[in-house]
Amino acid sequence: MTTSPSSERIGYHILHSVAVPGAPELHEHKIIRGNMTLYHLYRQKSEGVVETYVKAFIDVMGDMPSSIATFVSAKGVVSVWKLGDYAEMKKLTWMLKQHKPVPSHQDTSSNFCRVCHKDVSGPLSRRLACCICSGCSVPKKLHHMSPLTRTVMQTSVAVCTPCMRTVLRTTCLEVAEAEAEKNNQLHGDFHDGNSIKDTSSPSSSASSHAW
Repeated sequence: MTTSPSSERIGYHILHSVAVPGAPELHEHKIIRGNMTLYHLYRQKSEGVVETYVKAFIDVMGDMPSSIATFVSAKGVVSVWKLGDYAEMKKLTWMLKQHKPVPSHQDTSSNFCRVCHKDVSGPLSRRLACCICSGCSVPKKLHHMSPLTRTVMQTSVAVCTPCMRTVLRTTCLEVAEAEAEKNNQLHGDFHDGNSIKDTSSPSSSASSHAW
């Protein structure tokens, strides 16, 4: 995202095909992965109104029927409308991982709704991201990678209005910078730990590198 000399807000987004190791091509069945590259250019015309320009390069490859190829290609081109939801889900997931409530939720030990003061204790309260009742909450569905099965999991949470306002005010750039800083710290701690003492044998060291 940037601002042009004429004070217009302009942004871009690029989507392109990637190779998925877990889903290889099956040449014996004539199943070949196609290639798609999408370029999106955004220009804000007014408050709440954004023009979108899309340019696509699509090579379906293989013997896919034209009707299916057209459907898949069109679905990929119009998928841009989901980016806002994806960005919101990304920011909300990041905030939940921080375990930092907004200023209006300092007393997280209470089992009463922060808005109407209704009792929200019970087994269903574990699904609440905030201490809030169902009538004062906003239901959201989050997706995350399971560390055990390495599959995408879906979780339903209830978020209060103040937290949603915080999510909307937080920019994706802030989240990306915070995640990059955290990853750099983790890598730094890992290298520092390895530099203190290395007691591994040559065979165990080779196994570690193989991972």
